[in-house]
Amino acid sequence: MNEMTHPYLHLEPGKINRFAKFVSDIFNPVFGGIFIIGVLMVRILPTVGQAMLWMGITVAITAIPTLAYVLYLVKVGYLIDIHMPERDKRLKPIAVIVAWLVISLGILKLIHAPDAMLFMLTAVILQVVVLGIITPLWKISFHSATIMGVATITVLLRSPLMWYVVWLVPLIGWARVRLKRHTVMQVIGGYAAGLIVATIALHVMRLYIPL
Repeated sequence: MNEMTHPYLHLEPGKINRFAKFVSDIFNPVFGGIFIIGVLMVRILPTVGQAMLWMGITVAITAIPTLAYVLYLVKVGYLIDIHMPERDKRLKPIAVIVAWLVISLGILKLIHAPDAMLFMLTAVILQVVVLGIITPLWKISFHSATIMGVATITVLLRSPLMWYVVWLVPLIGWARVRLKRHTVMQVIGGYAAGLIVATIALHVMRLYIPL
């Protein structure tokens, strides 16, 4: 499907569609991963300052290069936008992103990042790999997988933020369907993947790290 025929580019104008696009852009998977890291760092480190420091380091190493790479692909015309709507063009960016996240994991290990951060980044890598394997067969929603992972972590950790995060789960799912990026089942599939990966990851972390 080329740029001229993609349904997302021909949505009817209106406040509802603009709001759905705003939700989709603001709560993209990169920002979701950053949020999870922030919640964990605040939970396990003795001061908020230390939590913000490690969060900043992790964002600089993992998120910024990843987002820059995707923006580059948009600029050169390989992708329509940062959300990679064309399923047949998702595999190359996903493979490169996974490779960089593995390298980032090694870098964070070398600079003695907190173990919980390393565990969570490993879980993120596994989730991206799982979704990447599914993608050629079915356009599962990365957005819904990420926000469900965030919601699961905040609920299981009993973070006060859970009351603000849980309502984002249906909102983001609605936005992806409204924008014709996914079907309802693709969104639900993403929810299931996010729930399963986040639950298993947190259970494994609790075996080694007091949370």
